[in-house]
Amino acid sequence: KAVAECQKLEDLAQREEVSVKQAEQALKQAHEVLVAANPLPRTDAHKVRARYDAARAKLVIRLHELREREDWLRFSNVPKLEALVQHAEQLLAAAGHEDADHNKVAAALKALQAEWKSVGPAPKEKSEALWQRFKSLCDQIYERTKTASDEERAENLRKKEELVAQIEGISQKLDAVSDWKATSEAVKKLQAEWKSGGPVPGAQREQAEALWTRFKAACDAFFEKRKGHYAELDEDRAQNQRKKEELCIRVERLAIAPAADMKAAAEQIKRYQAEWKE
Repeated sequence: KAVAECQKLEDLAQREEVSVKQAEQALKQAHEVLVAANPLPRTDAHKVRARYDAARAKLVIRLHELREREDWLRFSNVPKLEALVQHAEQLLAAAGHEDADHNKVAAALKALQAEWKSVGPAPKEKSEALWQRFKSLCDQIYERTKTASDEERAENLRKKEELVAQIEGISQKLDAVSDWKATSEAVKKLQAEWKSGGPVPGAQREQAEALWTRFKAACDAFFEKRKGHYAELDEDRAQNQRKKEELCIRVERLAIAPAADMKAAAEQIKRYQAEWKE
């Protein structure tokens, strides 16, 4: 076991990618194993101890380099985090404008918070102060967008109520529809507006669900009525086709058979033509 731990220390010391935590854990584990393995066999004790000391020394040096590198990275993160704090200050100011698009502000806030997480930590003496400044600004931005969001949600609910009133108005006059194509386009437009509508206040979710039930029922009624209308048209067209096929057969018979009375045949043809037009 002691030899295996020596090998692990040697491998870590030579590995290109190793973290501070990995190096610290490996040194601790190797020490515990070596202590537990005492006393070592006399024939191997000196050799194993020398190998352990050499491997440990190499990894300790590597650990020192890793810590210095980590400290430098933390230090280099400070200007990045300070820049994000400045962006947050600018975003807070933008959120306070009367004409601010709070949806865009909220999206920018999420992006800013994600960027903060991706930067990484700063030195301990600066990290907490920077984080508290950034968090305070983000909280203020959120509160401003939340207030606007509540107003927008209430407006979304009002728009949904209007859409329900419009679709129900169409649904109640289905027997009077004369232009099904235009009416279908109007219904599809209302459906698109409903889909593009934003969320509603959480406290009025039941009301929103009831509105959706009414909206869907009115849409279903329209499309069911339209389906019946086109089914009737299809049946009428099928009957028209059968009648025209019969007229074709009758005219073909007159064209093939020699007519004893050409005048009577001509009159018959005219009657068939009139039926065709009808």
